[in-house]
Amino acid sequence: MEANTHLASTILEKQFANNFLCALLVSNRRREIIFTNRYLQTELGWDEAQLLGKDINVLLTRASRIFCDSYLFPIISIEGRCEETQITLVKGNGERLPAVAYVRSTPDQTGLLYWTIVPSINRDKLYDELISTRAHLEAQAEILNSLATIDELTGLKNRRELMRLSEVLLSQTIRSAHELALLFIDIDFFKAINDKHGHLFGDHILQQLGRILNESGRSSDIIGRYGGEEFIIVIPDADRAAAQCCAQRIHDLARSINFDNHHLTVSIGISQTKATKDIQLSHLVASADNALYKAKASGRDCTIFAD
Repeated sequence: MEANTHLASTILEKQFANNFLCALLVSNRRREIIFTNRYLQTELGWDEAQLLGKDINVLLTRASRIFCDSYLFPIISIEGRCEETQITLVKGNGERLPAVAYVRSTPDQTGLLYWTIVPSINRDKLYDELISTRAHLEAQAEILNSLATIDELTGLKNRRELMRLSEVLLSQTIRSAHELALLFIDIDFFKAINDKHGHLFGDHILQQLGRILNESGRSSDIIGRYGGEEFIIVIPDADRAAAQCCAQRIHDLARSINFDNHHLTVSIGISQTKATKDIQLSHLVASADNALYKAKASGRDCTIFAD
């Protein structure tokens, strides 16, 4: 009577397990499969006879076997369970199927492992979509960052980014007690150029000068458009002679831009200093700006150092 009751109970448990939309397995200490539900036959193409008594590895790809040996089984031996573990199953016809496994052991020291394996057919597809979405978001973030830091017309740093990076460079210069030069550059007679040729031509002049400034600078220099026809270059480790040399190069390069049988000229004001703790970027900019106005008053197309 007791045996019949146990048999009936076992049959009911088997029928109950067959209703699950996932694979249910039980393996023993030797990792042999001792129980499966019908899902493995109807969805994965395995006959029960092909699995019972076989090593659990028969259902796993080689990579998943290595993963289980090096991670899953050690975790179970320590914690008694392993959740949401990604594996790859082998179907009865040899096809591969991504899945998520939940495995636990019982505290009765029988060595039995209870496996719940949920196929995730769309896992790789979702992963690819996530990667694609991430790449798209990173590209969008890069565009937004560019819009926030780059002057759209010239491709140089915009005023906000120019000031931010210059503050950082000034702080580094103060810590190292090195020298620094700030060049304030203004296109001569730019309003007259706009009035005579139109703003589109004026934009073209700005673009050409921006390109020249960018190409002539060092990688350590900070080059940006301050506003309108005004540009700033901040040069680290530059004494008075180095700043003068850079300014002269800019004058020569500006004159290479020709229109109406004339060449473009610029006026430059320079503030050059050995940075000390009390120096501020706003002071350097103001000093260079004042020197620039003196260059304008001196006939333009020249460089003046701040006092």
